[in-house]
Amino acid sequence: MSNCGGERILGGWAARSFASKTKKGGKKKGKTPRDDPVQSNPVEQRPHEEEKSVDFEALECEQEALVDSLKLDFAKMRPNRAMPGMLDHVSVSAYGDAMPLQHLATTNVRDTSTLVVNVYDKQLVDSVEKAIRDCSLGLNPAKEGEEIVVHVPRPTREMLEEMCKVVKSHVEQKKNQLRELRRKAYQVAKAIDDKDEKLREERQVDAYFDKCSKRIQELGAMKETEVRGGQ
Repeated sequence: MSNCGGERILGGWAARSFASKTKKGGKKKGKTPRDDPVQSNPVEQRPHEEEKSVDFEALECEQEALVDSLKLDFAKMRPNRAMPGMLDHVSVSAYGDAMPLQHLATTNVRDTSTLVVNVYDKQLVDSVEKAIRDCSLGLNPAKEGEEIVVHVPRPTREMLEEMCKVVKSHVEQKKNQLRELRRKAYQVAKAIDDKDEKLREERQVDAYFDKCSKRIQELGAMKETEVRGGQ
């Protein structure tokens, strides 16, 4: 497993550095060739100049975090039983904006076919209930006191297809994050002066991201197969 600690960060992106050869020039103050017979032309040392290089160890950590996050999202989606995560994508009209339900309420499992939603701000209970009813999963929530009870029926073909759309949206979200990581890695690679080293690192960046993108796509395909088999 990669060591993700102790990395240097360049503009939000991990990079490693190496010092270029020291350039010399100019005289030291207070000394003359007579004062220092060994060095007849004293010089002043300039600060080391650093060239950045893509830190592939940190890059691998970022990619693994994306894959683990996707696996966690998929673990919350079970077509044949009530799972709290199945409501994470529900958008609620609240405070003049559209907000994720998980920011406004907690969702717990009462039994294998029942969810209980507790809204933090009780004035939003009706809005949350409506959002759950209007979502694409075909659910029929009901208020019980200050709680919202959601009975999860046996999934129909239409419900499973909608769940597959949610799977695709999770995959696309992770791919977008992956593209942003690739863009930042390219910025580091393109700043390298040596053309051969620059080309080598750009190719290595492509290989890293192509591999991760393939893993994300495969996880999505496996989850879709699982969902479609849940009827």
